[in-house]
Amino acid sequence: ANSLLRYAASSSPRCHLTISLLLLLFQRTALERNGISYLLNQFAETYIIQRFVPDAETFNILSREIENRQRRIRESLEKLDSDMQNRRPLAKIMQDWHIITDSDRITAANMYDLYGRVKRECNDGGKFKVQSAFEDVLCESLENEKITAHPFIKFQKARILRLIDDSNILPDKHTEEINRSYLDAIYTIKTVDQYAVIQSTKSYAALLWLYGQFLADQKQLQDAIRILEDGQAAFESQSIKDVQYYQCITILGWQYLKYYQENKAERVGYLQRANRISAQLQSNYYDLGNARKHTIALRNELQKHGDF
Repeated sequence: ANSLLRYAASSSPRCHLTISLLLLLFQRTALERNGISYLLNQFAETYIIQRFVPDAETFNILSREIENRQRRIRESLEKLDSDMQNRRPLAKIMQDWHIITDSDRITAANMYDLYGRVKRECNDGGKFKVQSAFEDVLCESLENEKITAHPFIKFQKARILRLIDDSNILPDKHTEEINRSYLDAIYTIKTVDQYAVIQSTKSYAALLWLYGQFLADQKQLQDAIRILEDGQAAFESQSIKDVQYYQCITILGWQYLKYYQENKAERVGYLQRANRISAQLQSNYYDLGNARKHTIALRNELQKHGDF
């Protein structure tokens, strides 16, 4: 004991604390020397087991919870793998999101499965089931965020909350949480080196398009324009001009027009931008898909403002 005290006096505070604890146990006859090491005596070992190890019932409950969690993780991974094999676009999306580590695969599978469950409840369930699904979103996304900082978790959370809000089943909207989740996903991709590669993928362009659409729905014109312009640039930098690209620039054209209408005298340039997008859409009319009806409406609205 004296040797331990002399050693502690010349050691770090942490070491001093550890040795002091050992001395206390030694003085209380909780430790017994065995050669060069110390072991808990039988009395102390029995006390610790009785104090900290759960009883049989609690142990069984915890064991079942662990087994159920392992089963859910296994099922989510199997479902994601199966869907990726059957749906090549989904496999490409997962590749775009740079999901490599085991922890990222587990959390991505959980959030993918959660999206499907919530979508089913919003389509077929009532208010109580959707409320339960919403609570699952908050709980499971929080758990996944503790495991990994991967931006796919935040992106999926935003998409799921939008599903719930768009269903109009619950009275409360979750606009702030959706906005924060989109922003967190974009910020992580832009600032964390290991996720920077996502910026050169179609999935990142789609993230910007969906966030810009959300901002447009919230009538946040300037923010929507900024994000949609970034989305347009992300698509074009990869030479992607598909249905999603045309949906992105169609919304952007509408935001230009609405921004111009707020102050026609000083924002003629935005009307010109809207007209350029409209002309581009007209020249690719047969490639527009779901954007076609919005393109026609945009052209008709622009015609009211003359030629610029």
